[in-house]
Amino acid sequence: MVKRYCNHFLRAGDTLGQVRTISERDEQVMGRWISHGLLEAEWRVILADHVKYCRESRRDYARGIGYFAEPVKRSLSRVPNATARQLLDAIKTRSQSTR
Repeated sequence: MVKRYCNHFLRAGDTLGQVRTISERDEQVMGRWISHGLLEAEWRVILADHVKYCRESRRDYARGIGYFAEPVKRSLSRVPNATARQLLDAIKTRSQSTR
């Protein structure tokens, strides 16, 4: 799951023509966010908002995943932990059953 979330970050940068790389630290941060309940749909919304901001303001795309700490924190505060855990468990179960 961490790789998939990180790939969303890379693809969003590609849409702006700004190639980025993922470090081990980025993967650790993403893993922590996922374990705290960050949903893929929310992550994609955060990235889409950032891409829109970068286009409108003619700014560079974020260099690393850590840049998104505040938007992710706000996103996690909106999702009740119990609901997030249930969704994560369902996703994990589905991904394990398809292997």
